[in-house]
Amino acid sequence: MMLRLKKWTCCCFTLLCFMLIFLLKTQMRTPATIRTTFQLEKEINYLWKKDDNIILKVKNVEQSAQIVNHTEGYVRSLNREQSLSIRLSDLKNQVENLRKITLQEVKYHNFYDFPGKLDPGEMIYADEKNYFSKVSEINRVKIAHLHRVKSSLSKNYVRTEIYDAAITQQFCHNFMKKFGINKTFEGKFCHIGIEKSLCQRELERRHFNFYDVHPKTIDQQGDRRRFGHQGDGKTRFGHQGDGITSFGHQGDGETSFGYQGDEKTTFGHFYIQVIQMGYIETLGRVTVYDEDTFVTIFPEMCLPETNFESTYKQFYKTEDEVFIISQFGGNNFYHTMVELIPRLSLFMDLLQSHPKIKIHIMDMSFTRDVLGLLGFDSNRIVSGFVKAKIAYLPRGTKCGNSDPLTLQILSDKYLDVLSNKINFNILSNKMDLHHQRKHRNSILLIKRSGTRKFKQHGHIRNTISNIASRNNLNFLEFSDVPQKKILATVAYFNNAFLVIGAHGAGLSNILFSRPGTFIIEVVCQGYIINPCYLDLSRKLGHRYYGITSMNKEKNCFNGELEVNVTELVEAVEFFVQQFILNKSEL
Repeated sequence: MMLRLKKWTCCCFTLLCFMLIFLLKTQMRTPATIRTTFQLEKEINYLWKKDDNIILKVKNVEQSAQIVNHTEGYVRSLNREQSLSIRLSDLKNQVENLRKITLQEVKYHNFYDFPGKLDPGEMIYADEKNYFSKVSEINRVKIAHLHRVKSSLSKNYVRTEIYDAAITQQFCHNFMKKFGINKTFEGKFCHIGIEKSLCQRELERRHFNFYDVHPKTIDQQGDRRRFGHQGDGKTRFGHQGDGITSFGHQGDGETSFGYQGDEKTTFGHFYIQVIQMGYIETLGRVTVYDEDTFVTIFPEMCLPETNFESTYKQFYKTEDEVFIISQFGGNNFYHTMVELIPRLSLFMDLLQSHPKIKIHIMDMSFTRDVLGLLGFDSNRIVSGFVKAKIAYLPRGTKCGNSDPLTLQILSDKYLDVLSNKINFNILSNKMDLHHQRKHRNSILLIKRSGTRKFKQHGHIRNTISNIASRNNLNFLEFSDVPQKKILATVAYFNNAFLVIGAHGAGLSNILFSRPGTFIIEVVCQGYIINPCYLDLSRKLGHRYYGITSMNKEKNCFNGELEVNVTELVEAVEFFVQQFILNKSEL
């Protein structure tokens, strides 16, 4: 009897111990399994309050994640197949961590007092294949990467409904002739016939500027380098001596770039460079003085110049922190809207959290208006030659080829801003509470005042106005003279379910349009055809139809567009009927 009692007591005690251990682990909240992105962000915010050095460790390829507590601290190891929201959150955390580290490091550095003009020294171009290897050798440059998912392109952008760009047979013929693409490509690019604009299709690989990185893990001279140094536990991204880096844990060889032993490739999507003591040039190129020599970083841009524009040291203004989005085309509306401003879209939280960070871009009136719409005061804009204790240099943009993700996030931001403001009533020219936004029922015709205006504009305007009236829709005419205030422009394009215009900068405003908007663009017939708004429409999730003018080449591009009015009206009628049939969905 006593023996049974002892066994029973022992079992109860053992069970009680297990329950106590379980409760203690639960109370410590480590590890904690997260099932949704919202829960993940909530869990991270909770832990940040206890330890601002927390780093995430992802276990699952989709939404689930686990936060793991190593003895040295919280360590992150990212799975390349994880959800986009988690990858974006990781990029934000990387940049914030780099900022903290760099703020400490710049306290011990001064700008080099160069004589005369600044010497650009060695020039490193971002489109070089070994770009990251070269940049990794610069002690005053650190890089944060957004990782791409290779298994599915759709996991690298946020808008789920992407449509084919439909064009006419003549448009297709001109495009193939200009770019010299053989007929095997025609089936992939030329979706002939307006009905093709209703078909959903994932974005093609050509719309992205992905890159690969082979991490440099060991430096023979034992210096602290960009990717860290095995053995001494030192890294520019983490704490010295504890073997921890914000990219992983060196003890187990885990890193978001892959395993250090086999130097797995990183599949990059977007990156930003955090630079100490940078000399910023007018077009956004940055020079640093590192190890007794100058090095100049040339980001990707549209039509990059090979000559570095240097000036005397007395012309450099000094700022603490500067975020660079300036590049070629900063005085042009299209280039600014589609190539420059999207460069900050992934980092708006950073800029809003730290209002002392200046924004380097050409100071134009429309630039101030658009940045103001995003919540950035004009006093934050700097331009020209600037010295920055910390310069943030995001990836540049090639001609008309902004990343779909940056465009979509920026467009969503515009729409969010509009939904939180008192909207401009474009019909009565008065302010109104959200009325226009809730009832999107307008056809918008863009009227150009300069080159490429419609030769038959009056006839086109009257015909489309009658179509709108016949179907109980509103007709709007958007003219670039006089220039409208930014909020009015946003309201015009946000209210329209159909936008019609000739090839030109006014179509850049479809960034303000809601996803799924119908777009009709008339382009010049002949060799001078440019598909930049076709690509922009597809990336934003709009439904595009492109037609060509009746007149050719320079007579069109630098003059007036002679339109086949019957062809244009048929396209308008088609989209109007689609809108009426699917009004509840649009």
